[in-house]
Amino acid sequence: MDISELFTILSFDQKDIVCINARKGHLVDDEAKLSSVVLIKSGQVEVKSSNGTLLQLLNSGSVYGVSNLFDDEKLQTRLCCLEDSVLVFVSKDVFRNKLLENKGAIKLYCSFLNSRLSFLLSRIDLLTQSSSREKVRLYLLNSSLEFSSRTQLASYLGIARSALFKELKYFEELGAIETKGH
Repeated sequence: MDISELFTILSFDQKDIVCINARKGHLVDDEAKLSSVVLIKSGQVEVKSSNGTLLQLLNSGSVYGVSNLFDDEKLQTRLCCLEDSVLVFVSKDVFRNKLLENKGAIKLYCSFLNSRLSFLLSRIDLLTQSSSREKVRLYLLNSSLEFSSRTQLASYLGIARSALFKELKYFEELGAIETKGH
């Protein structure tokens, strides 16, 4: 089961949701809606830290804002649409109340939190590596994320683009990877 299925399981009333069509480049947090849970119904959204490091790419079916559902502190991240997107917002209060009424949904939510913890531990491992080569190696071995540009990948790894290009060339010369075009 996927975390986006919570939206179906919890069956929100129309009055509980706000749906927006966001254009490419739209900064979601500019709308001060981040005290909501956000379902990416279509499109792609990047999550960046306050210093601009790419933390995650959210695609259709991804959900943002559930990791801190029971904490009133706002996440210190910025969301930006990489393409035209449809976003569904539900206030955290409404989401929390509906979730607490459904044991099956709570189990799914806990499973999701466990997967987020695993993701965060792997990100910490990746970002604490001292060498660019090791960061690229770990990404190549362990990540299922695909990026539309090397600039995005470099930001995700926390390294300069030139370092990324150098390391990709190194792995290609070893025969470990094959690159085509960009």
